[in-house]
Amino acid sequence: MIGCAEEFLAFQGHLWDVRSPQEYTQGHIPGAINLPLFSDRERVSVGTCYKRESKRAAIQMGLDFVCSKIDGFIDQFSGDSARFYCFRGGMRSQSMMHLATSSGTPATCLKGGYKAFRRLTRDLFARKWKLKILGGFTGVGKTKTLRVLKERGEQVLDLERLACHLGSAFGNLRRKTQPTSEHFENKVAMELLKFDEAKPVWVEDESRSIGACSIPGPFFETMRASPVFVIKKSLDERVDYLLELYGDAPKGALIDAVQRIEKRLGSERARAAILSIEDGDLKSAIKYCLAYYDKTYAYGLSLRSQFASKFCD
Repeated sequence: MIGCAEEFLAFQGHLWDVRSPQEYTQGHIPGAINLPLFSDRERVSVGTCYKRESKRAAIQMGLDFVCSKIDGFIDQFSGDSARFYCFRGGMRSQSMMHLATSSGTPATCLKGGYKAFRRLTRDLFARKWKLKILGGFTGVGKTKTLRVLKERGEQVLDLERLACHLGSAFGNLRRKTQPTSEHFENKVAMELLKFDEAKPVWVEDESRSIGACSIPGPFFETMRASPVFVIKKSLDERVDYLLELYGDAPKGALIDAVQRIEKRLGSERARAAILSIEDGDLKSAIKYCLAYYDKTYAYGLSLRSQFASKFCD
């Protein structure tokens, strides 16, 4: 059993999450494969038995559930090293570790389980990272610039990629499934573990929420206190970029996105944008929407505690 979450993650071997499917979906260590000891229903039954009867009765019930699955579990082990974790590093992960070891697969498990990993994530978010915030009005190509910086060897944290969302009401026109906020945090934490804390990390300027995902509070506070490097582009350049990005999206999805910001956009401007989309005049629709986004971003930028360099892409 490994007592440090960072050492456990660095240890070589297949990574198995032996919690129930529902627990896994809520949030797991990125890269882990779900190999549930109990189904969701079985887990509830064992927990209820523990509370209403006794620990002994719950263990017996758990054994009854697992016995028919043992051969299937062993078939999953390839002989390579294996790492297991459950919620607290208790019986579920330890039982699987012993089963793997007895079948000839070197194995270990995480002391403290998934809770220990979550403590690590909170520690990572609380550290004082040397962030460089990449800012600019909508359509200047911040995400594209982050990719260029990464290609040049810079440390880059792409929050929108991890959230499966491009930000704003138009950020998920492709209907990608977003992770839960908990699992988004886990994905961010795993990226931070790759970085050298002594070197700067580039992050796109974001609001606290990226679609349904929320940036962890302490990390967001560090972002807000970090210097901003603003990309400047002309309106026409920005419109062309957004047209390339969203031009092939279904009209219905674009109209739905406009309707989601109608109150902030203003009913008159929203109607004009929708009519432009229906007529196939996406450039005009984009300009109507940018009037709102530019005003909002300019106000947010004015509240930043630090404002660093401006440069052109």
